[in-house]
Amino acid sequence: MARQDLSKLTRKAPAAGTPTPSADENQLAQDNPAPAPAPAVTSRTEAKTPAARKSDPPSAIAEPIAEPTGAEDSRETASKGVPVHLPTSLNERLQAYMSKTRKSHQTVLLDALEATYHQLPDLVEKAISGEAAEEPQERASLFARPSRPAPMSSGEPRVKHTVRVSPTNRKILDQITAEVQAPSRNLLIITAYEAFLPSINES
Repeated sequence: MARQDLSKLTRKAPAAGTPTPSADENQLAQDNPAPAPAPAVTSRTEAKTPAARKSDPPSAIAEPIAEPTGAEDSRETASKGVPVHLPTSLNERLQAYMSKTRKSHQTVLLDALEATYHQLPDLVEKAISGEAAEEPQERASLFARPSRPAPMSSGEPRVKHTVRVSPTNRKILDQITAEVQAPSRNLLIITAYEAFLPSINES
């Protein structure tokens, strides 16, 4: 008895209504198989990241922005005006000194106060009293008097100046005025100028 081909028995029958391929069509499908799907192509521009570019110029790299230093933040503008009324003779000495040294009035003011600072209490005391005749040491205190007598005026015409200083330096001027117990800031400045500025002959 001849052995039957089992592969024919295991092959499924086509569904109803489905056309059965002919022998010629089966042979054509075997000779011309379906082409394999083409691999996905990645463009060069997408694969190349900015970090991998070697042709970028150095200027393309962002540099950190320099922040202002503390020294720049701490600068103050000389915006506070300090009125100074000088006797004409003292003003002449000031003008001669400024002309010789080429210093501004602001610089002369600060220099004069720093140079005479330790002497200012005594200098202010003499300026207020005018070095008048000595009074009796034993004197009764009977009346309510101001702590400091009014400064004596020389009677000279006065020349007004407005010296621009920083707010901090103006506060220091007021502190020194109170420290040495000067009646006013103007008298403090005049006293410092009298001791600091050379005479006209010396300049």
